[in-house]
Amino acid sequence: MRTDSTPITDHLAAWLTKELGTVVVFNPASGPFSEDDEYEVVGRGFGIQCCEVGGGYAVNEYGGDSDNFWMKSHGIYQTPRQAAAKLKSLLI
Repeated sequence: MRTDSTPITDHLAAWLTKELGTVVVFNPASGPFSEDDEYEVVGRGFGIQCCEVGGGYAVNEYGGDSDNFWMKSHGIYQTPRQAAAKLKSLLI
């Protein structure tokens, strides 16, 4: 689990931005047991979560606020390319 941005995470965020045609930023996990690293599609309510347990890349949709937060999973994929393809289909 990474605690800050690295050349690898920056490269993947740049690739996702190009692939999806919208800005994607890397959000590192905030704690060792609280959440996984995520690539967030800025302002769209979607992200790709890097699953520490079990591996893979989960495509998630979310919204609401701290009192009324919701999340919907759109599947777990083995590679970032597969996750990006699913996410791209949801953003259209």
